[in-house]
Parts: sequence; C-alpha cells; structure tokens
Amino acid sequence: MTMFLFEFMDLKWVPDTLRATIHDALDSCLGAAPRRYYDWVSREILELVEQNPAGTIVELGAGTAPITRALAGALNGRKDISLRVSDLYPNKALYKSLEKMYPGVVRAELSPVNFSQPMNFPEGSLLVLSAAFHHLRPSERGEVLKILSGYRVAVFEPLRRNPASLFLCLFGFVPAIMTPLLFWNRRPGNWRRIFWCWLCPLATLIIVWDGLVSCLRCWTEKEWKDHLARVVEDGHPVFVKSEGFNQMVVW
Repeated sequence: MTMFLFEFMDLKWVPDTLRATIHDALDSCLGAAPRRYYDWVSREILELVEQNPAGTIVELGAGTAPITRALAGALNGRKDISLRVSDLYPNKALYKSLEKMYPGVVRAELSPVNFSQPMNFPEGSLLVLSAAFHHLRPSERGEVLKILSGYRVAVFEPLRRNPASLFLCLFGFVPAIMTPLLFWNRRPGNWRRIFWCWLCPLATLIIVWDGLVSCLRCWTEKEWKDHLARVVEDGHPVFVKSEGFNQMVVW
C-alpha cells in the first residue's frame, strides 16, 4: 500500500529560494558519482528513441532540467531531435540559459505546464517524467494516467519502495552539504545555497525527509502494471524495468 506523507517540495508556501536550493541539493544527490542517475536516464531515453524515433523529447516537471541538460550534452549537435523543458513552477532564468547554451536544440516552456492536464506537444513526442510522478496523490494518479495514456511516455524514478532506498535516503544530507561547493559559479544562486545548506540548513534536512517520503510514495512494478492495464489500450506495450535504486516505466 502506498503511503502519502507530505513533501516540502509540494508545499506552495515554500520560499522560491529554498525550493530552488532543494532542487540543487537533489541534483547533488542524483547527478554526481556514485549514483549518476541522470546519465542513466539519458542513456535509456536515447535507446528508446533509437528503437522508435521521436522528433521531440519533453521533460515534464523538470525542476532544474537535469534530464534536458544530460540529453543536450549526449546529443552532441544532432539536429533530428529537439528538447523541450517545462515545469509547474518553471525556473525561467535557468531555462532561458539552456536555450542560449543549446540554440536550436532546447526550447523552454516559460508558462506553467501541468502534466495532470491535457497538453499540446508535437505528435509523436516522447514525454519524460523524472522523479515527478510520485508527487501525485494516489487519488489523482488514475485520472492522470488516463490523460498520459494518450501520449508516448517514459516515467523514471530514482528511488523504489524498498529497504535499500530508504536506507540510502538517510545519508542524503552528505551530498546536500556539498551542494554550494559543487555548483559554485556553475549556475545562479551561490549565496542562497550557502544560506539554505550551511547557515540555515533547511535544504540539507529537507532532502532527507523528502527522499524518505518519495520512497514510500513510489509504486512497485506490480502496482504500475495493474494501474496501466486499466487505462492503456489492449495490445499497447508496457515496459517496466527496475535497476538498482532506479525504476523505468514506458508505454
């Protein structure tokens, strides 16, 4: 049974500077060695589009757009695939900087995009949700899956509902503490990261709590297959893959 405790990332009253710092701390946890989760997601996505081409890859609920950044680097100048980045709370400054960094490849959606509502993207696009689906309440997930079932979708989660993931999250404060150093002058927000990670280390503590809650919110492979069987058309392939702490669901 899925437990749904609160995550600070879901609370509207969380200050924007703290929210942005939590995103940065999450990138520290998932992007660097030994996890390198974003690189794993990027490889899996590129393998998917090699098997079944997609002209546009859309990162939904992107936060700091780690998947878009990883894909843009991995595409290495390819012009046959374009990337779009979107979020319910879009980081406009960061998304604009990605457009400048990867002209003609990355397009930023600067207005809020809610993936629980019908969306307008080019036909045949691959919609990617990374560490995003578990933020939906259990009562909402069925309706959202009905909407998403009309698209080509890949859902990724960096944690699973198991003891190993819960144990890993207890040490999330370690990379969170390193966040100001890891991103010094690499992205905007040097001083807010120092404040929220060191001087008033709420982001360092929140990353542990939110990680533990994320594990409890995630669906198992059986739960994914059972729920998708109710909304995905008969004969449409559904693929669920678990690897270490990571999980991928594709339809």
